[in-house]
Amino acid sequence: MSLGRYYADEPVRRLREVTLYIDGKYVTRGPCTQACDPARWGFRGLGEVVSPDRMLFELDCTPDWDPSDRVSLMWGRAAERLTAAQFLAWHEAAI
Repeated sequence: MSLGRYYADEPVRRLREVTLYIDGKYVTRGPCTQACDPARWGFRGLGEVVSPDRMLFELDCTPDWDPSDRVSLMWGRAAERLTAAQFLAWHEAAI
């Protein structure tokens, strides 16, 4: 995966946004570094901790027709969803 941890075309160094799905349903979004703890140890919900096996993560990226790398927040455009392990591997490798 070629997306970096920071958007390349932003005027200031800004962390890439990621969205979190549990059992296929949208839960929340935020900077990619904030998704690492839930991906490792689970998402703390009301009265339960949701296992990382039930989570999928989607990295924010611009549409295919737009060559830039800037904030887009186009969730649901059929982007690849990553398992917790895949997300953590991306986060570790991304610059």
